[in-house]
Amino acid sequence: MFPEAFIAHQIQSRIRLKIPSRKGDALFFAELRDKLAGLKQFDQVESNFTTGSVLLVKAEIDVQQLARAADEEKLFHLILEETKPVPLKEQVAGPMAALSHQIKNFTGGELDLPGAIFSGLLLFGLYELARGNFTAPPWYTAFWYAFGIFSKSMIDRSMAKNSANGNSVS
Repeated sequence: MFPEAFIAHQIQSRIRLKIPSRKGDALFFAELRDKLAGLKQFDQVESNFTTGSVLLVKAEIDVQQLARAADEEKLFHLILEETKPVPLKEQVAGPMAALSHQIKNFTGGELDLPGAIFSGLLLFGLYELARGNFTAPPWYTAFWYAFGIFSKSMIDRSMAKNSANGNSVS
């Protein structure tokens, strides 16, 4: 079975396809680029294995024809159904998970996003105590706590979903 592709972005003369199952596979995307260019249907074909995408440029792109050609050549299966809207909390969770991953890479695995937020709040609290401010936490501190709880739960959920799907957050 060949991989599934999804339309990530489309305008009249350009279409970007994502093939998540082959993301990071440089050989696959190089061969795919060459095969698509060989079809002589497009003015320009670019592939990017790091993002798992292919950009196709032509004066006018017929998506149905592209889907048929990809199936016939056994390149990929283009999913044409409408995508469902992604809830806001999931739109926030993905970048938060990516930021957490970057922080982990930067700190050698010693710190992640919740740890960075915790450290920042702890340092701020110590600073306030050093200034002699012993009053109750202001409203914006409550917002930070709410954000911390939300982001931690969304990151955990996103990472668990990515682990279950065999994807890595990058």
